[in-house]
Amino acid sequence: MNSVKIIPEGFDEFKEIATKYVPERISKILNIDEKLIISIARRINETKTLFMWGMGVNQTPRGVDTGILISTLAILSGNIGKPGTGVLPLTGQHNSMGAREAGALAGMLPGLRYITNEKEVIEVEDYWGLPRYSIPRTFNTITEMYKLMEERKIRGLWIIGTNPIVSLPRSRRFKDLLSYVDLVVVQDAYFTETVNEADIVLPAASWLEREGIHTAGDRTVSYLPKLKEPIGESKPDWEIVRNIGIEMGFPLYYSSIEEIFNEFKGLTKGRIDDISSLTYKDLEKGYRWPNNQSVIIPKIFRTKGIHYELELEIDDNSIYIITGRTEIHWNTRSRSSRSWLLQRLGQDNYVFLSNDLCEKLRIISGEEIELKTREGSIKGIAKCSDRISGNVLFMPFHWGKANTIMDWQVDPISKEPAFKMLKAYISNKLLPN
Repeated sequence: MNSVKIIPEGFDEFKEIATKYVPERISKILNIDEKLIISIARRINETKTLFMWGMGVNQTPRGVDTGILISTLAILSGNIGKPGTGVLPLTGQHNSMGAREAGALAGMLPGLRYITNEKEVIEVEDYWGLPRYSIPRTFNTITEMYKLMEERKIRGLWIIGTNPIVSLPRSRRFKDLLSYVDLVVVQDAYFTETVNEADIVLPAASWLEREGIHTAGDRTVSYLPKLKEPIGESKPDWEIVRNIGIEMGFPLYYSSIEEIFNEFKGLTKGRIDDISSLTYKDLEKGYRWPNNQSVIIPKIFRTKGIHYELELEIDDNSIYIITGRTEIHWNTRSRSSRSWLLQRLGQDNYVFLSNDLCEKLRIISGEEIELKTREGSIKGIAKCSDRISGNVLFMPFHWGKANTIMDWQVDPISKEPAFKMLKAYISNKLLPN
């Protein structure tokens, strides 16, 4: 921590808490060699370090807190604001950054603006010539929509390019809640499990059959050309939304993606993602905002601190389940399931357990086990593995079975549901005292 030039507010309290977690204690919690922990800590403090983490960090009941702690470690070790350093949370989709720029995230508006920021909302209303308060100042995340559906406060649901019946936790409940909604419209390029529950299906063109704009994780905005014409009556998403919007009385008289881009780029002017000076053709070469260059900001950042103390809720007498992807399939298999080879290689009914857990519970690979949580139960074939450790088991979520028993825990800040480290137990199998 010698890199801290100015002691942050609350640093003494933070240090007092951190000193409780000595390498010996952390080694036992994580089942990682103590010497390795010390070696990594020294390398972080003595060399330039870039902190990267995947979606699993976010998909826990305390995901935001964990991200803050990683960022805090970067600050305390001096690994921020300099070339070769920083924090880089990796998103789950290739155009996640582009979706945020366009405002396609709960609580966001185009140009990386936030609905909770009155000044930024007014900027968008003025740009579009809308009366004041035309844009709602509140929003609901998908996890909050469950309750609204239960209360029948959502009359219609338009689902575009996602398969929530498989991908959401408590997925059985979500499927049931669709019957509470008067009209369910699903817009997709593939016949998914969610499409099967729709009142109206809008066939969308796939990524090969439409042009568009994409922003990568390094902030490079690129043009993606169309390679073939859409099949049958399917259309690009923007055409579907435009046509329905016009029928509903909205003036969405766009004739091309370029027209939409020209309107959108004006909303980025003066923002950190400013691409207002670009033409549509410029995107063929790619452009990284801001100003197509790397920007290092040598400044002091000041923000209001919060009190945080690590809460360790993991104990040796519980079993924890995590879900995730495998190398065989992608997300809910909307596309990868159409490959006979991937289908053959896929393992839809397996529950992966650590070798230690298999030994404790006297489970052998190939044995059928019943996995239970407060949300329900499923059966699967046990597979003992050295790829995980401790009292942890893993199930791929591609087939939807795993998410039917995921308990309802949500990060209090991000509202993201937890898919990791939820308590479970195996029928007729108890951990020894």
